[in-house]
Amino acid sequence: VAAAVVCYAAYMWAISDSIRCGDLGRHTGFESGDGTRCMIDSGAEFLFFCNNDTGSALSGELELDIEHGVCVHFCPNSSDTMMKACGGSTDYPSHGVMGMVCIPDY
Repeated sequence: VAAAVVCYAAYMWAISDSIRCGDLGRHTGFESGDGTRCMIDSGAEFLFFCNNDTGSALSGELELDIEHGVCVHFCPNSSDTMMKACGGSTDYPSHGVMGMVCIPDY
């Protein structure tokens, strides 16, 4: 019962915050660096943070650009690819969390 009350309170907070800001979709997806909201309806539902250093994924160290994320259709699962939206930086193995954001596998 306590968990249901907490969930309901969080839901009501999200609704009231969305109404206060005038954007009912505010809590349904993350915004990319260019202001695009990453949502299932947009066709690119995952927020992916580009790798700042083109070779760092190969060495096992990541330096992510968390201020300029991009919306992607799926999370990359290999460091053998380069995402065009990231300016050619090397991807890193990642997986989707909550159907909204890609996080590194390591």
